[in-house]
Amino acid sequence: MPQSIVHIALVVRDYDEAIEFYIKKLGFELIEDTYQAEQSKRWVVVSPAGCAGTTLLLAKASRPEQEPFIGNQAGGRVFLFLNSDDFWRDYRDMVSKGIKFVREPKEQDYGMVAVFEDLYGNLWDLLQLNVEHPILKRDTAVDAVNEKIVSGVNIKLEHFLHDLVWLIKEGYNKGLDRVAEAETDTAKAFAGGESFAYRHVLETIERQLSAFGAADEMIDGIAPEPGQKAEFKKAKF
Repeated sequence: MPQSIVHIALVVRDYDEAIEFYIKKLGFELIEDTYQAEQSKRWVVVSPAGCAGTTLLLAKASRPEQEPFIGNQAGGRVFLFLNSDDFWRDYRDMVSKGIKFVREPKEQDYGMVAVFEDLYGNLWDLLQLNVEHPILKRDTAVDAVNEKIVSGVNIKLEHFLHDLVWLIKEGYNKGLDRVAEAETDTAKAFAGGESFAYRHVLETIERQLSAFGAADEMIDGIAPEPGQKAEFKKAKF
């Protein structure tokens, strides 16, 4: 069963000052900031902009025994690793915002690296890994798997939508037939109302597909003209 690390807890002294650093200086995004009344704490989650991977949970030290770990979660070792798609862009931006680098940029076998401190003194690597690095290869493989999964889901949804439209059209056409065959005004009105309801559903599907930017060939022919039989052509969802 696929698993993933969702959060890494980072012990902080104060929620707001930590948010200020990670959002304003590192350019991270604030994913969540929710007050949890039962435990009288905030659930604060930040992430590098545009990143769909592991996030940071900013956890305020709530007991005296937790306070010594503020800024020292890895005992002086580099604790976290921030990979960039443009090392020098991010390095210069961080320097301009006053972030302290304790080791200057250096090119290594695995890529470019420099070490900086966060507001409490935790050490971070700023990296730009080489394209052949195993981590990047793994990410590419994961993306390929995800794309395959999404593609498979889309195909199933297309088949479902096609079958749904087919069934609704069949109900609509049968309603028209009953209108034509009805011998009383009451029967005609009943069958006409049933046919109208089916057509309304088809129009709704057409509008929704259009709102989502579906191409014209995808929605062409879904909703028939009033009073006309629906065509059962192959849909291109």
